[in-house]
Amino acid sequence: MAVDWWGFAYAAALALGGFMGYKRKGSVVSLIAGLFFGSVSAYGAFRISNDPQDYWTSLMSAGVLTVVMGMRFRKSGKLMPAGIMAGLSVQQKMAVDWWGFAYAAALALGGFMGYKRKGSVVSLIAGLFFGSVSAYGAFRISNDPQDYWTSLMSAGVLTVVMGMRFRKSGKLMPAGIMAGLSLLMVFRILIF
Repeated sequence: MAVDWWGFAYAAALALGGFMGYKRKGSVVSLIAGLFFGSVSAYGAFRISNDPQDYWTSLMSAGVLTVVMGMRFRKSGKLMPAGIMAGLSVQQKMAVDWWGFAYAAALALGGFMGYKRKGSVVSLIAGLFFGSVSAYGAFRISNDPQDYWTSLMSAGVLTVVMGMRFRKSGKLMPAGIMAGLSLLMVFRILIF
């Protein structure tokens, strides 16, 4: 059984947000809504943990909050709490590996920047190759969270290769940054 840690964290953020709205502004509506949607989201995360295909409770809760908080954000223009909650709700609603896609984009952009600044064709090819492989891995994780091997192998290889480059050159950019990002991706994949 794979526990939906993101779902439980989202539920806790909703409940905490409702409590903070009550504590700071005395808003009983915020408290009730936070506890209600936090409880529904925790129940949804529990259901997803038992059956990854049973995501309707979480999807409906996040969908309602995306719309409601998005409208509040549009009306008030205040990032806190409406903008933050709308953004978190969109992320929860979509089972997309956004971190994986952002990592893939960083790799491709890094390869392009290496080519643009230093004329390094090897950086361009490696950045595009590993960026593509990582994007494919993020796509596979988005479709099945247990299918993480492509992303893990890509990030693992880059952790070793860029770590060795960083050790040899001592330069933080690009080797140290890419080794660190890749190591973070490896931990993220293995832990979550």
